Amino acid sequence: LPSGGVVVPRSDASLDAMLRRGELDAVISARPPHSVYSGEAVQLWPRAAELELAYWRRRRIFPIMHLVVIRAELLERHPWVAANLLAAVTQAKDHSLARLRSTTNPLVPMPFLFERSREVVAEFGPDPWPYGMEANRITLDAFLGYATHQGLLAGPLRPDDLFVRETLSAHRV
Repeated sequence: LPSGGVVVPRSDASLDAMLRRGELDAVISARPPHSVYSGEAVQLWPRAAELELAYWRRRRIFPIMHLVVIRAELLERHPWVAANLLAAVTQAKDHSLARLRSTTNPLVPMPFLFERSREVVAEFGPDPWPYGMEANRITLDAFLGYATHQGLLAGPLRPDDLFVRETLSAHRV
């Protein structure tokens, strides 16, 4: 941690519960906590999606949703793991996007889902969460720069330092 940083593990309460009790002043989360929906808390930026879209249009940086880390010793013993794992999560994501965009049996009963899906494709292309280094280079460069500046990394890294070589290209036999 950067100097002055403190981590206090809490398995006895959720972030939302601690926010409701006043133990936390704020929560940074991918989704609003339940207390926002009940009116017990408010979003600092209630129109966050509009701000994120404007940021995307200005910088071409889109929030990273997840990452997968593989221990080096596992890769040394089984070098095929990274490429196979990438293939599996890519297939799962593709199936998930297809279910979400289904017009005959949508994944969620949300009004205007088809229209919103078309808007997303128009803005981001057919895959709003592309995997891999090149597809995410601008975002990764910014992320690594911020992490270095904030003292979260011991030293500067490049996106090339993060990816297993076997995942950088795909081949069909």
